[in-house]
Amino acid sequence: MPDTIQSTPASPAGISPAGDAVIDIRGLGFRYDGEPVLTGVDLTVRRGDFLAVLGPNGGGKTTLLTRILGLLRPDEGMVRVFGRDPAQ
Repeated sequence: MPDTIQSTPASPAGISPAGDAVIDIRGLGFRYDGEPVLTGVDLTVRRGDFLAVLGPNGGGKTTLLTRILGLLRPDEGMVRVFGRDPAQ
């Protein structure tokens, strides 16, 4: 059975309506001193979702969050928060 894709128009304020992605990450990659920390990360968080980021020390949790916040640019891929670059 094929997946059903539904589209909802964006709100006038530019904030995603219910069901649309609040955080959208595709192919995210980042390296520290040439060593890969994040590779090929895909993540979609929609309004109303709950998210927990778990992992060992040095597993890339803080690195992921700093990319979502726009504090550092990814080496690869795309991060969007409410459809915009997180630095905005």
